[in-house]
Amino acid sequence: MSRQVLNSGRHRYAAALVIMGLGLCVRPGSSMAGLMYWTDWSASSISRAELDGTGAQAVVTLIKPGIGIDVDVKNGKLYWAQRINAILRSNLDGSGVEELIVGLDEPGNLKLDVPGGKVYWTDIGTGKIQRANLDGSFVEDVVTVVGNIRPWALALDTEAGKIYWFESDPDLAQPRRIRRANLDGSGVEDVFSVNDSVHDIALDRPGGRIYWLEAGGYMAPPSIRRANLDGTQLEVLITGEGTATTINDFELDLSDGKIYWVNFDLPRSIRRANLDGSEVEDLVTTGLEIPLGIALDTSAGPTIPTLSASALIVMILLLLVAGTVVIRSRGGATNRAGGAPLPG
Repeated sequence: MSRQVLNSGRHRYAAALVIMGLGLCVRPGSSMAGLMYWTDWSASSISRAELDGTGAQAVVTLIKPGIGIDVDVKNGKLYWAQRINAILRSNLDGSGVEELIVGLDEPGNLKLDVPGGKVYWTDIGTGKIQRANLDGSFVEDVVTVVGNIRPWALALDTEAGKIYWFESDPDLAQPRRIRRANLDGSGVEDVFSVNDSVHDIALDRPGGRIYWLEAGGYMAPPSIRRANLDGTQLEVLITGEGTATTINDFELDLSDGKIYWVNFDLPRSIRRANLDGSEVEDLVTTGLEIPLGIALDTSAGPTIPTLSASALIVMILLLLVAGTVVIRSRGGATNRAGGAPLPG
């Protein structure tokens, strides 16, 4: 056998040892790193945790309870709606709290269009959807509903230039429905009707689907549902416990194929599942009073693998063996009997 062939085989053996060592030593974990933020009505706080639920901590103590929340990752800001009359923001660590817009009636759901420089919110007290610049300037009405109809859930499709919302008529003179319009409020149209009040809407534009949370009631539990953007191919993905409104808000992580949601009735928790509703996990189960809104920051990208102490020792030993094989191959293969180099 030639020295070149023998050396090539030893290099392949060394490479195999290194790959095996990496496979044994890398600690599995979440495929994406990032943070989730949530508002807690009773605790009057905004908290955050890793996407796997670890490291939960309060970052903002609120004077008045917050509801809808969204994250501006680009500029490092949190935005939230204060149920009594205001839109506020802070840095992602909770510092630098600012009152951006005051004098509102009952702001609820809130969404950001960061590329467009706008914050949108619903106000069920005035029956309006409004928007302003991200610094709170230039407040304008986008949609004004008539009569007793109230807008609540809100979603933005900035790529298509559309805004989606839910309308409910307490007198039931109009069907409960999800509607949409251009971002400036023009071109209002019905998307489809729903059975119960809708607390949140989210869009999967690449997948061509809309997700929404039906609140349920005394006769039916709450549920997270999805359908095509025209309302066809309806699927019920996640159903809450009991017949109370246990699920209040949810958020999609399309990059990792997950749904996150908050249960504000017993058992209080923050959970996640695959986009099809499978593999439900409890993420946060302690320290929650009445969690309401949730928002995600998935900008951190893939998790960096880590090594345990014992796995690190195994890795070092395998690298030493692999290194010895490579060194011997470079020095020349030896004859087993006399130690002289084999002829090439």
